[in-house]
Amino acid sequence: MGFTISTGSFIAKYNLTVNEFTTTDLLLYIERYKDKILVELLGKELYDLWDLDKNSPPYDKITDPFIWQSKCGRVYQSQGALDLSLSMIYFYYARDIIQKQTINGSVRNTNENSTGMNFTESLIWEKYNEMLISYEAIQAYICENMDDYPEFNGVIQRQIIPFF
Repeated sequence: MGFTISTGSFIAKYNLTVNEFTTTDLLLYIERYKDKILVELLGKELYDLWDLDKNSPPYDKITDPFIWQSKCGRVYQSQGALDLSLSMIYFYYARDIIQKQTINGSVRNTNENSTGMNFTESLIWEKYNEMLISYEAIQAYICENMDDYPEFNGVIQRQIIPFF
């Protein structure tokens, strides 16, 4: 990967509490999911080409944030590949820490001064859906410029719609 994701990358919008108890888990999530969304976005063959030379045309369009208007007039905005990876790691990590597996089975974390939220209340799913705006923008750009990306074989992602 041309950009580095570490436990310190999870600030601002993707803020996660990192301490001696959570660092190892978060590092495992980074390793497992850092490329997943990008391989799905581009397909394996185009991902491999992008990964070799992501900072030169035409691959910089995938790497960098952009605003672009299609021939049909729709305006797309992407936050770039790093943001996509951070979003995916944040989503899986935040989703999974709501509960822990112990010798007593599945348990929910509790604190003295706060109450844990369920998946719907936590709005984790909204960050995933926001990530799809960039995902769709990049795929739309690629589809409209297929001469530059003939290896494209990306997967369509769907929004998460929680049941309230």
